[in-house]
Amino acid sequence: MKIKNGALELLETSQVLKNLFEAKDIPIEVSFRLAEFAYKLEGPVKIYISEKQKLVKRFADRDQHNKLVVQNGQYIVTKKTEAFATEWQKLADMEIDIDKPTIQLGPWAQGRISTKDMRELSVLIRFTFQKNNLKLD
Repeated sequence: MKIKNGALELLETSQVLKNLFEAKDIPIEVSFRLAEFAYKLEGPVKIYISEKQKLVKRFADRDQHNKLVVQNGQYIVTKKTEAFATEWQKLADMEIDIDKPTIQLGPWAQGRISTKDMRELSVLIRFTFQKNNLKLD
């Protein structure tokens, strides 16, 4: 299955995903699938981050000492903003071919993952449900 590079941003921004990756009390099948998935994504994530850094170095403003300008933890781009945005979007839209893990949600998921979280993470993970009275918020 193909996912866009931009979806890899979820690995950095999703607290729910981080919590699932770090959880010690989830079913072993879920833990294994998540660990396997994280391992498969290591290479593409490194490449994506490296390419993002290249774009920043290429387009970000520099001070009189030729150092990248940073304000509030963000690199500043004031010149060639359209070219930067175009290149950034091209990178985010590129696809990688990777198998999305299938995670079966059961009682263990209650209080850990909401339907909103599932919608957000569905670009990376395929969710299935156990046949019971699982309630998600």
